[in-house]
Amino acid sequence: MNPWFVFLGGLSLTAVASFVSDRSGKRLADRIQRVAGDEEEQARRRPVTAWKTVRQWLTRQSLTERIQRDLNGAGIALQAEEFIVVVVGTTLVLPIIAFVLTMQAPVALLMAVFGYFGPWRLVRMTRQRRKQRLEVQLADALTLIAAALRSGHTAVQSMEVATQQLPPPISEEFGQVIFAANIGMPVSEALQQLAERVQSYEYDMMVSAITIQLEVGGSITDLLDSIAATIRDRAALRDEMKALTAQGRLSGILLSGMPVVLFGLTYLINRPYANILLQDPIGQKILYFAISSEAFGWLIMRRILNVRV
Repeated sequence: MNPWFVFLGGLSLTAVASFVSDRSGKRLADRIQRVAGDEEEQARRRPVTAWKTVRQWLTRQSLTERIQRDLNGAGIALQAEEFIVVVVGTTLVLPIIAFVLTMQAPVALLMAVFGYFGPWRLVRMTRQRRKQRLEVQLADALTLIAAALRSGHTAVQSMEVATQQLPPPISEEFGQVIFAANIGMPVSEALQQLAERVQSYEYDMMVSAITIQLEVGGSITDLLDSIAATIRDRAALRDEMKALTAQGRLSGILLSGMPVVLFGLTYLINRPYANILLQDPIGQKILYFAISSEAFGWLIMRRILNVRV
């Protein structure tokens, strides 16, 4: 083979490799610039879209902060803007489907109300249940952390022990605290973020006590044992209050469900008689008034029986 061909081929490969390397280096530099620097220039170059404008407007509102706090507390992996899109979608889509299927405007209006309030209610219920599980698990977690501290572990290592021994959701929350501490955040600040996510009196009490104890000094293990005992006493009192109000809650469920069951039985046994409430204008007004009264009475009964400890 002619050596000039070998030389020219090698030179060509070198030039191509250099070109590719320069392009790769440029792409890497651009990527680093996007991540770590010149955000204003990058923001100026990006096209302004309608969705970006909406997100910027929502970010300036305090509503997104409250929604994001509720989503984080419920353990739902959604951004506040995405959740708002879901609410708008259900509010618009459900009434259209209901009207196409039934051709009745009241049913469509009812589905619109359900589509708007349903996602909010679902998030609050999920957050409340997760909060209750976290409160139940906190006493055991503090006991494990105190035992690990007595055995010579650091605070972060003690929380890792509790994370390994306890099931979710408290293992997930303490896992976030450990991750924040490992990347350089102070433990007290990481615990404060935990309390903000959970929004529980028990967690606020724990974080406040630990923060003060770290500042003034003293035996933190005895403090953790004391907090765990207090949390267990509060849980026992809460269970006692639930037992005392169980009869009232059961009465409310029966009284609220009885009209619905009776109307369903009447519709199955004597449909023309039940259609008066569905088809006659006066019957529809009576039905709307009955549903409103039922919902109002249920809310009042829940407020009376909701005893906070």
